[in-house]
Amino acid sequence: MSFSPPSPSLASSFATTTSTTTTPLQRARSLYKKSRRLFLTHQFADANAALSPLVSETSTLYSTICATPALRDRVWRLYLALLDGILGLTAKDVTAGGLFGKAEVERVRGLVQNAGVWELVLRAYAGDARRMTMPSDMVITVSTLCIRHHNPDIMRTKLDRYIGDNNLLALSDAESTKILEHYAMRVLPACGLWDDARIFLEEHNVSSPERTTEELLLALEKLRTEDAAKRKQAESLTTSKAAQKAAAKRKQRTKGHSVATTVGAASMSQNSSPEEDNLPSPLTRHSPARPVPPSKGDRPFTSHLASLINMWRVLIAAGSRRPELLARLIEIILALVLLIPALVVPETRKRLTAVLGSLWEHMRRTLAMAVRVSYV
Repeated sequence: MSFSPPSPSLASSFATTTSTTTTPLQRARSLYKKSRRLFLTHQFADANAALSPLVSETSTLYSTICATPALRDRVWRLYLALLDGILGLTAKDVTAGGLFGKAEVERVRGLVQNAGVWELVLRAYAGDARRMTMPSDMVITVSTLCIRHHNPDIMRTKLDRYIGDNNLLALSDAESTKILEHYAMRVLPACGLWDDARIFLEEHNVSSPERTTEELLLALEKLRTEDAAKRKQAESLTTSKAAQKAAAKRKQRTKGHSVATTVGAASMSQNSSPEEDNLPSPLTRHSPARPVPPSKGDRPFTSHLASLINMWRVLIAAGSRRPELLARLIEIILALVLLIPALVVPETRKRLTAVLGSLWEHMRRTLAMAVRVSYV
């Protein structure tokens, strides 16, 4: 599968607009300097347009770049940095049209995520008879770019083939060691293959004067611990956000239910009759029972009942002398007992309060007369 950098037609246009009196190498160096200046000022669209003639395989300057190792290294390092900058643009930075419209950004993203940029750089270095492989820093830069943009598995496959084709495991030079160390310490862990990375370090000679195999294993274990802590923190943050969203939804539902209940209660209050005002609401019927303090309308009944109890004690004492008075009292008590089931109805309780008031007045007079008769 063939991959190419952005806008080949744009690449040829930039190549032809330069002066024909200069050599191809001079034009290539001029375009590189221009693109680098634009990149440093974050003018990514113009920088990409200036650099395209140097990285496009259809451009006349491409062969000139490939034949100049020093300039080739600088051009491809700049191009990789430019791709990373483009993929780091936010939605506000991407224009609605033009060179960096949404389609162009998606094309660049596909070039990196599918590891097409790896194939581009690999072909650019394959024609160098003095160095058949890319320099280690270029390998590390390309693979880091692909891994950073969520493509570790494809990049691992590419590096597996690259290491095997160049027989890097049998070499002990500094370039090969750097690539193998990067493969074990960055690529495999990015794929979640921590045990494979440890085995790779133990079985192959990846040590260097800077770090021994034991130091690499300790560094790998430290990276694994840090990665586990980051994952745990991310999961905790995700769980916390989910709990906050759920709490907000519950609060919103509760608020809506309270508003609906308040509106419904107000509507019922406006449409109810005076008799219905004294009936318990549905919420009261289904809520747990709890003591309710007596209302102002209930207090006369309570006070009359206490007075009747006191009166009972007095009449018992007087009934020992007047049996007929005691019999009348018993009749009154029986009548009250029969009236108890009706006391739970608010309307009946109001009427009974009025009747007991008049009865109390009548009994008070009777009691006063009985006391006087007993005294006589």
